[in-house]
Amino acid sequence: MIGIRLSAGETWVIGNERYVLDQVMGDDLLHLRSERTGSPLQVLDKMGNLISPSRVWLTEQFALGVIQKIDPGFDSSRSSRHSSAAFGDYEMMAAKDPKALHRQAVLKALDRQGSYTRSDKGIKQALASIRRDKPEIFGKYPTPSPTTVRRWLKHRGEAGERTLKTMISRSGRTCRKKRLPSSVQRRLHDYALSYWSNLRQSIGDAYDDLKFSLTRVNVWIEQRSSYWRTVPIPSKETFRKQIRALECYETVAERYGKKAADQRFKATGQGLRARRPLLLGAMDHTQVDYHVAVNFKGWRLLGRPWLTSLIDVHSRCIVGWVLSFEPPSLYSVTECIKRANRPKLRMADRFPDCPELVEIHGKFDEIIVDNGWEYTGTSFESAMVDMGVSVRWAPVRSPTYKAVIERYFGTLNTKLHRKLPGGTFPIEQLRAWDLDPRIDPVLTLEQAEDLLISAIGTYHQELHSTLMEAPVAVWSRETRRQGGIQVI
Repeated sequence: MIGIRLSAGETWVIGNERYVLDQVMGDDLLHLRSERTGSPLQVLDKMGNLISPSRVWLTEQFALGVIQKIDPGFDSSRSSRHSSAAFGDYEMMAAKDPKALHRQAVLKALDRQGSYTRSDKGIKQALASIRRDKPEIFGKYPTPSPTTVRRWLKHRGEAGERTLKTMISRSGRTCRKKRLPSSVQRRLHDYALSYWSNLRQSIGDAYDDLKFSLTRVNVWIEQRSSYWRTVPIPSKETFRKQIRALECYETVAERYGKKAADQRFKATGQGLRARRPLLLGAMDHTQVDYHVAVNFKGWRLLGRPWLTSLIDVHSRCIVGWVLSFEPPSLYSVTECIKRANRPKLRMADRFPDCPELVEIHGKFDEIIVDNGWEYTGTSFESAMVDMGVSVRWAPVRSPTYKAVIERYFGTLNTKLHRKLPGGTFPIEQLRAWDLDPRIDPVLTLEQAEDLLISAIGTYHQELHSTLMEAPVAVWSRETRRQGGIQVI
């Protein structure tokens, strides 16, 4: 018996269900997998047992007209042509591209919905209804954009034909043919390197040099023979991508210097560490990113105040802070240490559900500071000696050494400072938006400090990405284990 020619990847309709033939096993048994559930097809034998279907069974059912083979036809879309290659069984395809199942579920849900437009608004409404009714379809993946959905609808099969093979992304899985000749690629590489070796040269200047060089080559070719093909001139975007592809430690060091390359690519190590609270603190100043005013016969601008903070390295708790118009000085430093030594009674009024916030205070064994004059003077060092606190000065021009407190300042900017009236942004954004934050402030220094207390209290109770728990929880557990809090 010759039988029907079978090959992996074929689609058969059996009992109103679509099955994909993964492989022909021994004894002519067939592994037919359901497109909808991924489970293998099993049939009853003469003894009433479930077994895998055989080639003979398939031929008999096909002769009776019970099952039919689906001809996929020719699809001109690039994705469908690539997906015709054998990817193996269901588990292998899911392992190659975990997002394939997500794409398939979203497209099938849209196909069942039917009544929606392909506009941005229509697709967003359709996706919102799917997320509301069946949130498990999206799982851990975010809602795709309308542009992405339109591309899926165009290149990932037709309605009712959403196979898993067509959902697999081919990005990075095949070797792409170079569109530019090797001679042009060499010049593209050379002129991109010339950009990195000359600080005074912009991307536009380097591209003009490349374009001029290739134009001269084409003129030479046209003068010699009409049969020779001229070389293509790459676009400026192609040249820019080549420059970015060459960006590494060596090229950055060549253009901007070794220090810039070290800050960009060198690892900063594990950072500051402490095995218990109040063992190691980090102190620094910053000029906050908002303006405040005073209500004295009408609002008057006072400017941007300074914030001095002292953070516990072990628990990431903010133990002391001073917000004032006093620039970095011995006063702001000693005042911050005094406040760090005292319980935070105002936290009890602001956060009555978390009385542990009051207990964030105490005396540090060691404090890390930078090399500002307020820290390097004999007055500060003598005061620390009197209190029994060691001082460690951070390396000069190394802000990453105290990354703990620098990151805290960045968190405050995001959570509080830029949301306040009179909040500032990077100067490039302010110019683009034509915004002057100095005309907006209506907060007084006292109101700003009240908001700062609320922000710090909230920060202490939120999940910290490094600790994987709230800072106040770490502080309470560890200080209780030590038997109390040491104070000055």
